[in-house]
Amino acid sequence: MEFDDLKSSWQQSGGSSKSQKELELMTKVKKHPQLKRIKLKLISETVLLIGFLTMYYNAFDGDQKPVWLNILLGISVILYIANDAMGFYTLQNPIKGTSISNSINKLVSDLQKLLLYSLVTSFFFGVVMILFFSTTVSFDNHKYFILFGIAATFFVMMFISYKSWSGRINQIKDTIVEFNNE
Repeated sequence: MEFDDLKSSWQQSGGSSKSQKELELMTKVKKHPQLKRIKLKLISETVLLIGFLTMYYNAFDGDQKPVWLNILLGISVILYIANDAMGFYTLQNPIKGTSISNSINKLVSDLQKLLLYSLVTSFFFGVVMILFFSTTVSFDNHKYFILFGIAATFFVMMFISYKSWSGRINQIKDTIVEFNNE
């Protein structure tokens, strides 16, 4: 479609005009509904994980676990929360260049790093949780089967997370290709 055709179609669409203030609110990234959901996820995960840290020592016999495992558990929770916060901050502030092209390329680079950090912190958190809850268990065949099921579920969830992140990154890359072709 040529620019004049597009302009003509736009003028014939009959959409209501927006004030400058309404247009500014619509284009603010911080008001995006996806960011509200991500923020809610960040807050709820943070509250739940901090709640877990405050009660794990008594509720889940943290005093009977090795000290190094208690320390790793705390570190893994902090890294998990920090990764979520870093992701929220990156998505909330996507403009980092002097042009749209530079900003989008920088965003893709940042998202790829976040994908890696997310997978590493999730893996670390999951391994530490499995270690924490299985250190004082005496295993038999049934319990090994349960442990295998938990580990398999954990890897499936990581794979789903990877595919989700990759899909979003690829959508942005496709948009870059479309812009470059026009």
